Amino acid sequence: MYCLYTPRAAIPIHRNSDLAHPDERKQSPHTHIMRLVLFCTLAVLFLLSCSKGAMAAAPPTAADIKKMKIKDLKAFLEDRGQACKGCQEKSDFVDLAVKHINTPVVAGASGSSTGSSGSSSSGPAAKRAIPAGALWEVWSGHAKDMCVGATAKDSSIADAETICASVATAVEGVFMRQGKKTAAQLKKKPDVLLKTTYGDIYFQAGKRHLARIVNYCLKPANKATCTSPTKLQTLLEKDNSIKGVQLVIYLTNIGIENTNPMYETLKQEKSVPHEEL
Repeated sequence: MYCLYTPRAAIPIHRNSDLAHPDERKQSPHTHIMRLVLFCTLAVLFLLSCSKGAMAAAPPTAADIKKMKIKDLKAFLEDRGQACKGCQEKSDFVDLAVKHINTPVVAGASGSSTGSSGSSSSGPAAKRAIPAGALWEVWSGHAKDMCVGATAKDSSIADAETICASVATAVEGVFMRQGKKTAAQLKKKPDVLLKTTYGDIYFQAGKRHLARIVNYCLKPANKATCTSPTKLQTLLEKDNSIKGVQLVIYLTNIGIENTNPMYETLKQEKSVPHEEL
């Protein structure tokens, strides 16, 4: 009788290195290379981010400033506590901004290098408050206040109250008609136009037009026209019927936010009597 002997399967003999944890095994050169590449990539990305941060913090160059829009130049100056009083041309704002390239930003400044919607003479961080009311009501009020202030200084003006009331009514009529028309054409609300008129250069130009109207109406020769709101409004709706008064063009440029005509309005003369009222 023969016995068939079948040997048991050979049990593999493990070396100590094979029994170690996988992370503790000797790693291949390929793994070391990959880790080195990853480390270098992260280091480069870190250096690039630091470089971008340093560039963002760096002040603009004179060339950068020359490329800015006027509203951005104003905001740049406001952020640094500067006001460009008497500036009318863009070059005036550029010159002052270049002088203050390295001036630090004032803490809490309300301006922004992305733009700002006007400022008042009370300080660079202040903004002209926009009163409640419609565009035409607000500017009618400005016209009346200016007229009343002017007549208060000269008691010899006859029918002063009637003239001032007529001026206010006529201005309101033009601002209402042309303001609504412009807003409709541009698909804007009249309130948006009111906000624009309170931007610095727009506000100054608007007050210049009103001052010219008041000066015209305070002349005795123009009494017949200026005591009639209808006659005066008809006159105001035709630009330059009163020298330098262009309310229709003014409101159109308010709608499209075109500053160039505003500077032209202010350049015609340095100041107009009663404009400060």
